[in-house]
Formats: sequence, C-alpha cells, structure tokens
Amino acid sequence: MAKQAIDVKTKELELPTAWPEKEQLKKLLFEIGCMLDNLERERSDLLARMAELEAEGIEFFGVTYKDGKYMYKLYPSTVGEERKRVYVGADPAAIDTELKKLERFNTHAGLLRTVQDYERKLQSCHYYSRQAVFWRR
Repeated sequence: MAKQAIDVKTKELELPTAWPEKEQLKKLLFEIGCMLDNLERERSDLLARMAELEAEGIEFFGVTYKDGKYMYKLYPSTVGEERKRVYVGADPAAIDTELKKLERFNTHAGLLRTVQDYERKLQSCHYYSRQAVFWRR
C-alpha cells in the first residue's frame, strides 16, 4: 500500500491537484445545471397549460345516467351537506360540453402531479447540492 503524505501542521492529507474525478465532477455539475434549466422550462410550460385549462373551465364531478340517456352530474359531498346532483339532460351537445370539462379537470390534475414532482426534484437537488458545498464547514 502506498504511503500518503500528511501535512504535519494542518494534519491534512496532501492530495494531487489533478484528480481524474475533478473533470468528471465538473462535467456532472454542468449536466445537472442543464437538467435543472430543462426542468424549469418544462415546469413553466406545464403551468401555462394548466392556466389555459382553467380559463377554458374545469370542474370535478361524477357522472350518472338515468334510463341510460339522461345525464346527471354528482358533486362530492361536504361535511353536513347532502351530495349535490345537477341534471344535464339528454342533449348530446350539453353532455359533450360537461364531459369535456371533466376531461380538462383530469388533464389538469395530471399536470399538477407532474409539476409537484418537478418541484420535489428541484428541492432535492438544492438540498443535496447545499450538503455537498457545505460539508466541510
């Protein structure tokens, strides 16, 4: 096993200044920076798409049909209140309009989950980067 030189005054290990890992670390940090930029760009795009969906109108409700053709919207119940039930009718255009609102809600919910996932990734990256930078203090 090779001996390593230790500075007697500071009790620190003398390491060569040209670490092969140093260049790999620089490359990795650059890649992380690029990935963070892409995540932020994608997050901004998703937030813009979510705002568009909200402007078009989103609504959460369940759907039921009476006699197979009369549509009713069922809203979630709240504490102390009965479940709200709204008659839509049998008009295909009205039914299609209401189902599109529900579809936009589901799309919005999926985008929201993706945005939250991106935010968790950004927080994790920030946390571990700070840990790496300040590990010696």
